[in-house]
Amino acid sequence: MKNFNVYLIIFLTSILFLSCSFFDNAPQIIWLSISDGQRILDAESLNEIEISFSKSMNCYITETNIIISGYYGKVYYQWENHDKTVRIILVDPLEKGNKYTLKIGRGCECAEGFDLGYDLSVDFFTYGSDEDFCVVSTTPIDGDSIETLDGFEIEIEFSLPVDYTTIYDKVIINPELTYNYSFSEDRKILSLSILEHMDVGEAYNVTIKEELAAFSGRSLCKEYTFSFNTLINTEMFFIREAVMSNEGKDIPVSFENYLDRTEGIEKDMKLEVHFSSDLPLYTNRNLINIDPPIPYQLEEPEFGELHFVFENFMELEETYRIIFDESIKNIYGISLDREYCFEWIVNGHNSRLIKPEIIRIKNPMWNPEYPDQFPHTEIYRNGTIYHNENMLMETVIEETDTYNKIQFDILFASYLSATIDLYRSLNKIFLTYMYGNTNAESGELSGYYYNSSENILSLVYSLPYLDSGGDAYYKFIIKGGESGIVDNIGNYMKEDIEIYVKYMLVE
Repeated sequence: MKNFNVYLIIFLTSILFLSCSFFDNAPQIIWLSISDGQRILDAESLNEIEISFSKSMNCYITETNIIISGYYGKVYYQWENHDKTVRIILVDPLEKGNKYTLKIGRGCECAEGFDLGYDLSVDFFTYGSDEDFCVVSTTPIDGDSIETLDGFEIEIEFSLPVDYTTIYDKVIINPELTYNYSFSEDRKILSLSILEHMDVGEAYNVTIKEELAAFSGRSLCKEYTFSFNTLINTEMFFIREAVMSNEGKDIPVSFENYLDRTEGIEKDMKLEVHFSSDLPLYTNRNLINIDPPIPYQLEEPEFGELHFVFENFMELEETYRIIFDESIKNIYGISLDREYCFEWIVNGHNSRLIKPEIIRIKNPMWNPEYPDQFPHTEIYRNGTIYHNENMLMETVIEETDTYNKIQFDILFASYLSATIDLYRSLNKIFLTYMYGNTNAESGELSGYYYNSSENILSLVYSLPYLDSGGDAYYKFIIKGGESGIVDNIGNYMKEDIEIYVKYMLVE
């Protein structure tokens, strides 16, 4: 027993010695220029905070462990007294009516490598203790009537920054409405974003309980209640206007009469429809129909507006019809005054189909000085095909080869606003051998010329030379559709053009 007491005395003495050694080595905070709970009536007067340590500190590590919570301005540090004292310079002034917390972390380290070992937090305020915490204003004001029943927002302004940790169960709306809340940067304005449709003709009461607290800890001076109601609007519900628009261009859409038609619409336009009052999209979308169908996103950028943003370009020279069912209702439950049905045609200046007006076979003997003596052979004019029995060709003799040469001229419609995209279009035009009592082959494109001012594309094909008689029938093919010939802004020819021709040599 005597030995045990001796061992216990030795153990406790060792612990005491080690503890004293630790505290002798660890730095201590020996002075701070602000005190916990201090109130600073003139916020701009506090432009620096001073901390003194018992030892020379590692400046970099210590600075990373000092935070002023609630302050969003710039700071820099000045070290003095052999790095024992740091002055925290506040570049931007403190804001009036705020709570700030100076946090000095346990990781502050002295030059010898020992940590502070404990955290210190000091709260200070930039408002006086005699200020009351109360409601300054509300939006809507007490007794106000509102028309917005969806996406409505309530704002409550307080005299002091709110301690948002105390808001739970302290703001009550009756009849109950679901909402999300948020604060302004200075925590003085509370916003309630209503997440559901409010009923027409209803009176709502908003109560803020006096247990709601400010950052200073002061409770609300008294319970505050205000009310607002939803105005019953019985005015007629109708479409004010409809507009087709894209960047820099608006075209009014006619809809006064049933099935009014509007021309000159560009393929990349969106449809804007403006109503006389707002309408809930989620209950009405299925009552809107577009034919032929085209995928779209529906936006509500402004009160009473619907914007149809089409996901694909509209088809060239297609007629679209939209129907707004008369059972569509606005936010007050009023139905449209009638069913609206109108059309538009995609044939604007930059959205017209490529149309060949004339296709001809050039006469090899044609002389521009005597244009009527050997006229060219037309095989196509404005949609009408003329199958040719005498495709005029000339024989070309070269050093290494002899072949037959044929030229086609395609005159495109003069209204086209863009030139033909040759790179994407030349391989969409063919002269294909079909049948005959001779061993012929398809034509090979050997040259071309495009007169962009007159919109004429000339194509020269070479055919294998035939030294004996025999019929050979060919098909001149121009591919249409989106994968066919196109112009430089993506317009295309609607359908394929196929014309049968039979050759005849010109010696």
